[in-house]
Amino acid sequence: MPIQWGGTTGHMQVGIDVRYDAYDTNTTAINVYVDFWVRTIAWGAADNQTLTAYVNGGAWSTWNYHLSSPSGATTAQVVGTVTIASQGLSYGGGPSYTFQGSVSGSALGPNPSHAIGWTLPARPANVPTAPGTSADSVTSSSARVVVRAADGRGAGVDAYRVRVQRTADGAIVFDQQTGGTVTVGGLARATRYSYFAGAHNAVGWGPWSAARDFTTAATAPDAPTAAPRSTAVAPDSLGFSWTAPVNGGSAITTYDLQVSTSAAFSTASTVSTTALSATATGLAPATLHYARVRARNAVGVGAWSPVARVETLSSAKVRVDGAWRLARVWVRTSTAWVQAKAWKRHPDGSWRL
Repeated sequence: MPIQWGGTTGHMQVGIDVRYDAYDTNTTAINVYVDFWVRTIAWGAADNQTLTAYVNGGAWSTWNYHLSSPSGATTAQVVGTVTIASQGLSYGGGPSYTFQGSVSGSALGPNPSHAIGWTLPARPANVPTAPGTSADSVTSSSARVVVRAADGRGAGVDAYRVRVQRTADGAIVFDQQTGGTVTVGGLARATRYSYFAGAHNAVGWGPWSAARDFTTAATAPDAPTAAPRSTAVAPDSLGFSWTAPVNGGSAITTYDLQVSTSAAFSTASTVSTTALSATATGLAPATLHYARVRARNAVGVGAWSPVARVETLSSAKVRVDGAWRLARVWVRTSTAWVQAKAWKRHPDGSWRL
């Protein structure tokens, strides 16, 4: 800044000049230098005079000086410099100071003095800091990313940006400019995701926040996509197998095979197994049966599969005391009674005894 001179007193003036280090958007602190000047106007000499520098009303430094000027001329010189070190820069400007220089012992008349007020200029605006983030309300398919306010660093934040990506492969599933907190849907269950947020102001976009993670919840298994397959058909039993469905993010622990003579499964028998196959026994011969299967995991029970329709074989069986028992059929030959053999069609299409 130009030297600011005080009024003329006894042909003398005190001047004050404030300088400071160069700075940019990344500078956080600077040094301030205050030069105290004295000049004689038109004539005179000043020997062994004293100038005292005051900062905010407190004496800072005192210097003796000699200054003279020819008749009709003006002479000026710096008497001393005050250094105020490491002044923190703020985006709003400041701090503010009062600087004063006072002369004593003048031989040219009254002692001059001069004071000015000065405020450290504002730090230039910068891009915002990274906002804080957290995640909550996590379900099997969605999560809320909470964005906490960023420091605008001299310019107001006008937008935020949220990015969510699969942690395993970095695939981005959400990347949008928002007003802050946002709920992200369409996520895969039992999957780990990383999320970030950034802030924007008039200067530009600030850095991304540090990566944080959440994992979506697991669910009960999906329903098997196909009906159970018939693997063995007998008069009083039916064997089935099936393909494991999507487990919902938690390992399947059990399968339930349900067999009924009712399409609505109003009455049914259930076989539980850890395998991908099971056999229902104690069934009525020559009867249409309906079969379906479902899976269980630690989260819960999945939905039923499509329904299979299978008829038990006809056979020489009779029900005795509540159970079906094999009834042997005998036929008379010319010489003796012989047990008859019955042919039945196997699921592979062949006929067998």
